[in-house]
Amino acid sequence: MALLEDPDEIFYLDPVFQSTGFNALMIGHSFFKPFAVGMSAHAERAGIDAHEQTVVFSGGATGAPEALWENASKGDMIRAVLDEGGVDLFAMTYHPDYPGLRGYQLWIDYALKSNPGVRIAIALPWNPYPASITTAVDESTWVSGLEGQFHAGIRQLRREYPDTEIFSIPYGQSAWELRKLFDTGQLPDVEVLQSRDRPAIYRDNLGHAREILVELGQLVWLRSIYGVDLDNYDYEPPYQTDLKALAQRITDDYTTQYEAVYDAPYR
Repeated sequence: MALLEDPDEIFYLDPVFQSTGFNALMIGHSFFKPFAVGMSAHAERAGIDAHEQTVVFSGGATGAPEALWENASKGDMIRAVLDEGGVDLFAMTYHPDYPGLRGYQLWIDYALKSNPGVRIAIALPWNPYPASITTAVDESTWVSGLEGQFHAGIRQLRREYPDTEIFSIPYGQSAWELRKLFDTGQLPDVEVLQSRDRPAIYRDNLGHAREILVELGQLVWLRSIYGVDLDNYDYEPPYQTDLKALAQRITDDYTTQYEAVYDAPYR
């Protein structure tokens, strides 16, 4: 951990707490929106001043960056926010129907015109249709996608935009971490894997998040974006399971593993 003279400095090392909020623009689908929306309340609770955000939502594959670029109405909404300038953080999601980098490149190029210091976050969600696969397959396919195509894309974007901070938010890991606890009887807050009515991880066959997954994923977002030490975060999720400790481990392990594999900083 680096000791920074300026506590608000963003540094390419482990998550460092930033007490001044970002003016954030966040665009994505339904596996992305609940986590983006939750950042306002979490930033306030964590003592982060002046956090502001605009969230633009479009369901399913239409929430991918390239699809939103090509969407006349919502694309124009996003461009209008960027045209105003002052955007510090531009967060986007991923959808497998758009596996390439074109959408990210188009939006980054556009954002930099009026927001030269913008930071780019790309948030990787969990696998869809989770009930159709085992927990082991869920974990292995997510990890292989992360370590293969997703990390390759992040590294390519960093090469193309060397003066822009580009980092990832691995909140999709939250889903299969909860599944592993559930499978071993260590998730007392959940009765079934999937349900709209009973306590569950997922709401439906597609895999939309129930409340416990939203809570955990939001904590991963908070630490990934603002470097909040969740062990000392004055907020207690309404669950028996220690979601703060789990989110802290997800983000910290991700940082360590990324740097070990690529011999390069996570941020």
